[in-house]
Amino acid sequence: MSRRAQDDEPIDDVDRLFLRIEPLVPPDDFAARVAARTYAAPVVARGRRWVWWAFDAVALLALLALSVSFGMALHESGSVDILAVMLEVGAIGDAVDALLESLPWLQLAALALDAVAVVVLSRVALDASAARPAAAPSPRAA
Repeated sequence: MSRRAQDDEPIDDVDRLFLRIEPLVPPDDFAARVAARTYAAPVVARGRRWVWWAFDAVALLALLALSVSFGMALHESGSVDILAVMLEVGAIGDAVDALLESLPWLQLAALALDAVAVVVLSRVALDASAARPAAAPSPRAA
């Protein structure tokens, strides 16, 4: 019985099968066919393009409303006044704690999340508009 050189275990049936395996040579145009089928598929269905534009418009309107609300909250909380005093007097170190306490953090977080949503939805909507649905080659043609 023969043994494997690397770990001195006897060769079993699976090892014998692996020794008989020969590498397969792919067809010459295999990579080109795979790439053609991959790149030809549209990212977003053409009929759903308006959905992404609608989501983007809603996110932009929400960004507008949150921006106005955030500005009003900054004014009501006194953050704008604290910032003006900081810049006027130059006592930045002392007023930073007061400024951080007066900021409307929940609205700031909502504003940041909505800004990210606008960027993502705009990118998806623009990609959906730019996508030209090309007919993928049928598997039978290959």
